[in-house]
Amino acid sequence: MDTARDFEPFRGLMDKLCATFDRPPKDEVVEAYWNSLRDVRFAEVERNVTRVIRNATADTKWPKPGDLRDASPEQGGRRSAAMEANFRVAEERAVRNLEALRTQDSELWELETGIARCGRILASDPAESPQFAEALRLDRQYRDKRRALWTARAAAEADARVK
Repeated sequence: MDTARDFEPFRGLMDKLCATFDRPPKDEVVEAYWNSLRDVRFAEVERNVTRVIRNATADTKWPKPGDLRDASPEQGGRRSAAMEANFRVAEERAVRNLEALRTQDSELWELETGIARCGRILASDPAESPQFAEALRLDRQYRDKRRALWTARAAAEADARVK
């Protein structure tokens, strides 16, 4: 988690946990959990806090920091060998596809990579962050430009067929 950007949203998650388990929020607890989970992406912690809250019953115990991770600390958050291999294959395919697009159509490549960069921010940043708002604005611009490019190319192709 990024210190400057994620701490306040993280504190909000801890406040929700405290409210769910009827515990007073304490700065010491927030700090301890923050230090324990700094190596984990905010989205992962948020997803697990939501899961704990959604599944909480009267018998549910207060979650330990490891309960707010996808992988236990003993695993170090590592993926299995099969998952790692599949990820590498998919990543290599994506690189090949983008490289082919860059050489064939640099204008479309620029728009597609801009949309992808925005998508990464939109998928990982809190919705109330300024980065999220900026990415949302840029994403719309890139998508509008791509639509205009496709429309212009389709019109040019239609004109070429008519002539």
